[in-house]
Amino acid sequence: MEIAHSQAPDEPLVSQALQGSREAFGLLVVRYSRSVRAVLVARLGACDDLDDLVQECFLRAYRGLSRLRTPERFGAYLHRIARNLAVDWLRRGPRGTVPLEDAPVVLDAPVEGLVDIREERLARVRRVVGRLPLALREAVMMFYFDRLSHGQIAAFLGITEGAVNQRLHRARVALRSALDGGGEEGS
Repeated sequence: MEIAHSQAPDEPLVSQALQGSREAFGLLVVRYSRSVRAVLVARLGACDDLDDLVQECFLRAYRGLSRLRTPERFGAYLHRIARNLAVDWLRRGPRGTVPLEDAPVVLDAPVEGLVDIREERLARVRRVVGRLPLALREAVMMFYFDRLSHGQIAAFLGITEGAVNQRLHRARVALRSALDGGGEEGS
């Protein structure tokens, strides 16, 4: 069974996966891995179990695929699974957790003075992003860190593109206020 490139809508890929196509489910994994990771990072920060949690999310999605009533909303289905996984993980107690604002900063700039400034700015942005309300933080992580489009974010979160725009706008306003006003410490 030939599967059109990853531009295929979710619905036929889900149907093909239900019929046993590993390739179809693989395309769904490739399509949504970054989104799932962004949701988990937004909820848990950087943690040692992140890769395992992403994998577990897709495993649960695959096992429950036959119960998915609206295959065209596969992204929203995954989002719900990722959120539930994060809640379960937090209940068990975090092991090896690093809050988002304390996550290591990786830069590829060799100039030391520039690296220090960039690291400081990025660390400050991460602290402020880590304090945003969860809905805004998820949108920011997906858009700016994972470089997903508004449409991809909307599909994954099960909201409209207008709602994504609104969340990103609210996040930008909050970030600008905190960063320009230096009010990050008192947030």
